[in-house]
Amino acid sequence: MEEKNEIQLVIDELLTGDVIRARDIVKSIGEKHGRTFPTRTIALTLSMLSEKEKCDLGYFVERKMKGNVFGYFLVKEAKALSEDKLYGLALTEGENRYSAEQAINDFPNLKKYVKKTSKGKKTVEKIKKEAKIEDVTDEKVTKKEAKKDVKKDVKKDVKKEVKIEEAKKEVKKEVKKETKKEAKKEVKKIEKKVQPEKKETVASEAGIKKEYPSKKICKASFILPKATAENAKNVSIVGDFNGWNIYSNPMEKSDTGDYTITLELEAGKEYSFKYLIDEKRWENDLNADKYIKSPAGGSINSVVVV
Repeated sequence: MEEKNEIQLVIDELLTGDVIRARDIVKSIGEKHGRTFPTRTIALTLSMLSEKEKCDLGYFVERKMKGNVFGYFLVKEAKALSEDKLYGLALTEGENRYSAEQAINDFPNLKKYVKKTSKGKKTVEKIKKEAKIEDVTDEKVTKKEAKKDVKKDVKKDVKKEVKIEEAKKEVKKEVKKETKKEAKKEVKKIEKKVQPEKKETVASEAGIKKEYPSKKICKASFILPKATAENAKNVSIVGDFNGWNIYSNPMEKSDTGDYTITLELEAGKEYSFKYLIDEKRWENDLNADKYIKSPAGGSINSVVVV
């Protein structure tokens, strides 16, 4: 039987029905499976699974304060779903993906958790298509639709800033070190990571930094945090871009203990990849653009979209 990945293990813990924190999950996985994960890694996984913008499972995973940190739980109606369907909701594509729409068709009582957006709104492009004309010449209609689009963009920017502040607060509460000095260092690292990029660099929402020196080339910078590769002797990035050769792209260890690498990739494509630690342990990038099931087996691969 294939060993479950960290995302599947976290979903299993959510199925217990309790309001559960990252540290609780780390302890439970250790006791049940004898496997250890950094608390920060599990905290990031919980955050990803609760965001509907990243996966459809986010519609059915909610959070509330437990003590002085956030606890996460699966809504009771979603517990009727099988493990495989819950795992499928965490995928963004692939034959094993199970969408929120499919879940609602199979279990109509889940519909209340999936809110409709942009009800009754039409973009200028939709008006063109419905009217079957090459151009919309009505200036009033064009201005009206343009105002709507601007309002949408403003709302998105406001929501993004709110999420950044929430991420800062959650990580500050979750990361508790033995000394105040160590806690401050960890918080500064997280704040630096969630702050918007000020340089002329295109950064995806998922967090992988991307620069485009030309229309055909993307320079993608990958970071594997120190907490994930602690005590590692070597780390490599392996994926479609190097034919899954484990020796092609070794990563460099930075002064902070993180492992980094920048690759030149052909723009306009998607690449599956994973990190290989000490040539024996595979890890996903919890800030990848999306996730798919590996064609070679039941494991999950990270995906970068350039």
